[in-house]
Amino acid sequence: MSITRRDFLKGTAAAVGAAGVGMAGSRIVSDWLTTPDEVAVLTAQSYEHDLTGTIKPAIAHFLGDRLAGARCLIKPNIVEFVPGAPVNTEPAVLAAVAESLLALGASEVLVGEGPGHRRDISYMLRRSGYMDILDGMHLDYVDLNLDDTRFVSAPRNLTGLGGFHLPETLLDADIVVSLAKLKLHKWVGATLTMKNLFGCAPSAVYGWPKNTLHWHGIDRSIVDLNDIIAPELCIIDGIVGMEGYAPIQGDPVQHGVLIVGDRAAAVDATACRLMGVDPAAIGYIRKCSELHGHIADRHIDMVAEPWRGLRKDYRLMDRWKKIRLA
Repeated sequence: MSITRRDFLKGTAAAVGAAGVGMAGSRIVSDWLTTPDEVAVLTAQSYEHDLTGTIKPAIAHFLGDRLAGARCLIKPNIVEFVPGAPVNTEPAVLAAVAESLLALGASEVLVGEGPGHRRDISYMLRRSGYMDILDGMHLDYVDLNLDDTRFVSAPRNLTGLGGFHLPETLLDADIVVSLAKLKLHKWVGATLTMKNLFGCAPSAVYGWPKNTLHWHGIDRSIVDLNDIIAPELCIIDGIVGMEGYAPIQGDPVQHGVLIVGDRAAAVDATACRLMGVDPAAIGYIRKCSELHGHIADRHIDMVAEPWRGLRKDYRLMDRWKKIRLA
């Protein structure tokens, strides 16, 4: 039986979890403690900006020759269609990422998502503008809610489920790109590249809207999913973000940023700071920092724009006022 690279990574993660040895991606603990993570904060004031020209050098920086001949899966955040609201990853950003991956040597780029609300994915793709991008770029779309699955054990098993039935398209990809939206979240504080992986858990198994994962704890589910999937690249569309009663009914924030990195916790921590949120106050980000990158600002190197000059304090719901960054 053949084994894919992602199967190998998952087997390694399981072995690490069983042995009780900390690990961050391919780094052992001693390296992780002494080596900073890198995050690129890029500026783009609108979706009419040259997004490919902006994001392609950052993707090259983080993935380099790993893209040569790689089969890539982009997992955008497609939640719900609300006219005029920045609920989903903007299709123009998806197009720029896909174009960049192909130009940098990827052999194939697939797009996959498993929306938790709408079962009719064709409606979502048409109304949100994704269908035009998929057709225009000849990109295949995979409904992760209905894809064939394989069970993968969770190293920490915080949910108590033992692991997850995950889509084979996801597990067989060489490179997984979590392409999220810069938003607050009424239940977990913020929804970024790690929360975006919620959509990888198929609703055909876990219900609409991923009811089983809610029952076993959203934060715990996010941590277990990231331990298994560990995306190779994380990108956040923050050109227009969402504050207030997010992730669906909030208000837009013209922010003008794209956030890119290869370490999910570091990317999400930087995104939190850009929104005026303390990343250590977000439960799943704090827990994921053990395996998926630094969250302390002093351990994250900005390789493009400094985040401080681009910070906007997003309006928080009353229950989340405690997470405001000092």
